[in-house]
Amino acid sequence: MDADMSQTFSFDVRFAKRFVHILAVMRNGRTLSVISYLLFVTVLYETAAYNIGMITGSYYKALGNKDSHEFWTQTIKAVVLIVIIAMLKSTKEYISSTVYIEWRRSLTARLLVHYFRDRRYYDLNVSSERRKDNLDQRLTQDVDLFCKQLSLIIADLIVWPFLIAFYTYKTWVVIGYIGPLGCLIFFLCSTAINKGLISLVLHFVYLQQRAEGDYRFQHTRVRNEAESIAIQRGAAFELHKTRHLFHRLLAIQERLILRELGLKSSVYMFDYLGSIVSFIILSVPVFGGKYDNLFAADLSQLISQSTFMIMYLINCFTRLIDTATTFTAVGGTTHRIGEALEWLNVGGGGDRTLKPADSDDDFRHSTQLSHVNILEDSGDHFRPLSRSSDSKMYCQFTNVTIKVPDSDRVLISRLSFSANSQTRLLIAGESGTAKTSILRVLRGVWRETSGSVERYVPFDEPKMVLFLSQKPLLTTGSLLEQISYPLIPRLNGRQLDDHQVEQIKHYIDLLDLNSLLDRVGHELTRPVDWNWSVCLSPGEQQRLCFVRLFYHRPVLAVLDESTSAVSLAMERRVYEELQKLDIAYVSCGHRQSLEEYHRQVLRVTESQNMLDAAVNEYTIDEIMR
Repeated sequence: MDADMSQTFSFDVRFAKRFVHILAVMRNGRTLSVISYLLFVTVLYETAAYNIGMITGSYYKALGNKDSHEFWTQTIKAVVLIVIIAMLKSTKEYISSTVYIEWRRSLTARLLVHYFRDRRYYDLNVSSERRKDNLDQRLTQDVDLFCKQLSLIIADLIVWPFLIAFYTYKTWVVIGYIGPLGCLIFFLCSTAINKGLISLVLHFVYLQQRAEGDYRFQHTRVRNEAESIAIQRGAAFELHKTRHLFHRLLAIQERLILRELGLKSSVYMFDYLGSIVSFIILSVPVFGGKYDNLFAADLSQLISQSTFMIMYLINCFTRLIDTATTFTAVGGTTHRIGEALEWLNVGGGGDRTLKPADSDDDFRHSTQLSHVNILEDSGDHFRPLSRSSDSKMYCQFTNVTIKVPDSDRVLISRLSFSANSQTRLLIAGESGTAKTSILRVLRGVWRETSGSVERYVPFDEPKMVLFLSQKPLLTTGSLLEQISYPLIPRLNGRQLDDHQVEQIKHYIDLLDLNSLLDRVGHELTRPVDWNWSVCLSPGEQQRLCFVRLFYHRPVLAVLDESTSAVSLAMERRVYEELQKLDIAYVSCGHRQSLEEYHRQVLRVTESQNMLDAAVNEYTIDEIMR
């Protein structure tokens, strides 16, 4: 059992801190104004409910005195109040839903900005040291459940203390101290019992949500890897794995519902007890002779109104108890979202470090083609070259040692090379000889253990440096979005100019991808609902990524096995176009044919020096023509 599974989550100081932290993150001016309106409507609703509760006593008096005029007066009053309270209740639920949307928008916006900043999405999903479970569920399903459940009870939680004070005063005036005292004792007894039961349930709510995420992720994995599983006949293994996760989920759910049985039994018992406690409390002054001077009709009215006030006071207490079940869901998601906020280092309140493009407006508006404005601050800093700019140096490795993250295994040591405007460097070697690891350090995804990596151009700008990874990276959306990635095509109804369209179509034709234009009706911005990574072959995916590269036309291209799925003829066409566009490039691959298009080869081989701590060594040679 891992650390997260063995931890116990309950309503404690840690919960309170995380809950307050989430509220601080969700806070914004619009949400506060909507909540204020919600509180106002709730107060009106409770006022109408009080007046309706008093009408029953008036009915008893009118019927006891056989006063038809008073009876119909109260009937008209009741009908008007019922119409008003129905409108107020529906308005209250509508505003609660609005609060839910605003909270989810605000919390999700903050989480996503920090999730995609400083490459935390990589560290938390890939890095073995920082990898966390089910981040996708925490950012989606857990946020949705937390905001929805909290929006349903937030107004009542704020108003109930005032309602309790009001009905305590009314009960004291009519019955005496025995009224509020009896209600308080009833509440304290029920709260003491339910508090312990809630803590037993909360931990298993957390575990259930985690197990749900693991089970859902397995199905997502099967969907994404369906072809590979089918080719390798892995159905039996995947079935075994899926069943194991499902049975683990059911085991946790069985333990959860067993604990919920005790909690719900206690909640329902105190709900029903509340209906008779009011009469028990009222019996004290009635049997004590306090109301002996009243006529029967007046006593009926008093009993009706007094029992209503006592029952409503108890109801205020029991509604607090009833929220226990709802709050267990809030409590479980509070811990999970709170952990995510801690992992992402999200502070409370307004984030002064966010640029305008990071604001919530990015979730609603789009205007033109532009780069996503999130700084990936993880070693990708660049500084202007201190020497003459004529050299056009792009990056330089000096005595760099590379280790596997979270490991003492040295992949390569004392690596030195540079890339400039004339670079055509091939990194070659057998599989597993740290070729891709060199590119990871160049990109800044991995850190160099020692030595220095200098970058003289901004590596986060696709118009300056563009990486094509070993596995082609395609996104959802239109064909233009595949080509403009990672820039965001914010067209908002505006058309690409003719030069841009012709440029894109030229590269599509160059790489024999005209069939893609046919599929989208020659409309680059046409929305599509298919998965590009599934409907295109590996070769088509790699060629489409090169359309992206030629469209951006960076000064330096870094290619990791980027032509491994295309023909030799297409490979020649790609590299000839790179040279024609005067794009410097660093390639990583094992094809012998690649040497023809490069000037230097950095060859990585398994180290033969037993005294060297690194498992690989390298040489840099000029390629002779």
